[in-house]
Amino acid sequence: MSIALLGIVLLQSYWINYYLRLSRLQFNHSVRHALNDVSMRLELKEKHDLGFSEFFPALSDQNFYGELEIYEQISSNMELQRSEFQEIPKDSFYVQRQQVFYKKNAIDLTSAMAMSSLLTQRFGPRPLTQRFNVDYLDELLKEELRSRGINLDFDYGVFSRSGNSFNFIQTRDDKNDDKTLKTTAQYLMNTPYKVELFKNDGLQRPGRLMIHFPRAKNYVRSTIWGMLAGAVLFTGIILFCFVYTIQVIFRQKKLSEIKNDFLNNMTHEFKTPIATISLATDSIENPRILNNQDKIKRFAGIIRQENRRMNKQVERVLQMAMLDKKDVEMKWKRIDLHNIIEEAVETLSLQVDRKDGQIRTELRGADAVIEGDETHITNVIHNLLDNANKYSYEKPDITVSTVNTTKGIEISVKDKGIGMSKDALKHIFDKFYRVPTGNVHDVKGFGLGLSYVKAIIDAHKGKINVKSEPGKGSEFTIYLPFQVNT
Repeated sequence: MSIALLGIVLLQSYWINYYLRLSRLQFNHSVRHALNDVSMRLELKEKHDLGFSEFFPALSDQNFYGELEIYEQISSNMELQRSEFQEIPKDSFYVQRQQVFYKKNAIDLTSAMAMSSLLTQRFGPRPLTQRFNVDYLDELLKEELRSRGINLDFDYGVFSRSGNSFNFIQTRDDKNDDKTLKTTAQYLMNTPYKVELFKNDGLQRPGRLMIHFPRAKNYVRSTIWGMLAGAVLFTGIILFCFVYTIQVIFRQKKLSEIKNDFLNNMTHEFKTPIATISLATDSIENPRILNNQDKIKRFAGIIRQENRRMNKQVERVLQMAMLDKKDVEMKWKRIDLHNIIEEAVETLSLQVDRKDGQIRTELRGADAVIEGDETHITNVIHNLLDNANKYSYEKPDITVSTVNTTKGIEISVKDKGIGMSKDALKHIFDKFYRVPTGNVHDVKGFGLGLSYVKAIIDAHKGKINVKSEPGKGSEFTIYLPFQVNT
């Protein structure tokens, strides 16, 4: 998938660059074509102004570009007369054009030579600025460029070969100060967009028309914005789908691992009481036990205790399912957190004493009465204390403290156990997640305790925070408001 995505991005980049180069070539071609048409139209207008229609009256009714084509043919014939001492192949381009033109317009060679002589006299050397009107040139440039879809500001000038300087320069903002004209002249001298004026004069071409587009690069780039935006949009969609797919794959992989871990732990949690119940049942069926009422009561008590243990585990799983569906009904009432904490500490103290540890309380909260569900809050405190004990392998040292805040109370459960890594802290409230301990059965449970705690605290509009370092223990801090706005 990564290789395919990279290939798509590279292909998109290649085609965008290719289209950009193509746009530049198209722009250059359009500008040069426009300049050529401007040059030819200037030349044709001059011929009309000097009486060109006197030679061929029948041609005067033809359209503009038809006359331009005819004039180009005549000019080619004039060039042939200048090279009459050179051997020209019969199948050359010029000869073919001459023959087609003469045949089409019934013009003989003598008439063409006479026309050439007279045109030469009429088009004798004249200053370049007298051969066209500046306003007409400006109008032609704008018209030809607009007809090709080019609506850019431009500077232009006419360079005279005889004076080796610009006859005039026209800037896009009509600035005529020396600095602006000098800068514009430098740009015009280096521009790739230039055309010879009156190039059919023969060898003595009088000058050039030069044009400069200050924003040509931006214009060319603007032609690909649509394609670029589409490419970025659809590539972004593909990239988003790719990243999302990868995340789903990793999430599913993690869920699969969590599911397997849950099944292993569930098997372990249920296997022990089932085995105990089975053993107690077999013992009761023993003939020597049947006559001993005390032993029967004892084994019946073991079966009842193990059955209660399994029911408790099933209830925890069902409670989490109900919390996910928001089907749990809270029984709201005023409860004293200090009483709940003291009872939970007393219950756990036997297990802590068995491991030669200690558990102490620091109940500094002056007001410990809140609105809440007593059963669920009791389960939360028991869960936190049970975890503190389970994850303290040697001599547990647990401290439970409370302190009042402006609108509620904070409960802190701190231990000096094995602690958790930063990566583990990101997932401890996920369902079925259990902090790795090297052996999945060292610490019993389904990985539902903390997710249950988080769900209950959220239901009470509270907050829970965790601080932990590997080898230094953990501290869970719960904030519960005095009043829950249900």
